[in-house]
Amino acid sequence: MVRQAHHERLNLSRLKLIAHLAYASYYKIDFLLTWNCNHLANANKKQHIRIINTRLNLPTPETITPLELFTETNHDN
Repeated sequence: MVRQAHHERLNLSRLKLIAHLAYASYYKIDFLLTWNCNHLANANKKQHIRIINTRLNLPTPETITPLELFTETNHDN
């Protein structure tokens, strides 16, 4: 029973990821912000996602992590 509940949680998590990516692709959103480096922001997965979206004639949003939004600045004058 515990194993089934864990499996169902994993499937729900994956469905949420797929839904976010599908929404961003369909509505031509430029960037998809995520902490999920195992799937969406993974360099190996990005190419796979790009191939699938190309076959579906959909644009592929750039998946980035919040850390990629920060830039280092020098505030010393």
